[in-house]
Amino acid sequence: PNQQVIYNRNENLAVKMLVDEPQVIAHESPAKASFKNAPVVEIFQALEKRYGIRIQYDANALSACTLTYADITEEGLYEQIEIICNALGARYKRSEFSILIEAEGCK
Repeated sequence: PNQQVIYNRNENLAVKMLVDEPQVIAHESPAKASFKNAPVVEIFQALEKRYGIRIQYDANALSACTLTYADITEEGLYEQIEIICNALGARYKRSEFSILIEAEGCK
């Protein structure tokens, strides 16, 4: 789910990548995208389940990180990740089949 293959005939090359606008595959109530005093690791796990896209991060570095309140119900996956990263002072990158979070953690 939420992955695509782009084939370039001129170069005879196929590239696997995430779609530009991932869709929810595990439908849950909208409240599930609203988090209060939630550990960031649990939020990432919930997003992985909802979209079927692996989110890679250093669980040890982020184990002390929580979001006091985030209602990201109306946002797309990448916007949700961006909001969380901004709150953490982190960055993210899209790879062929996953999202990589680069963060130093919380104190």
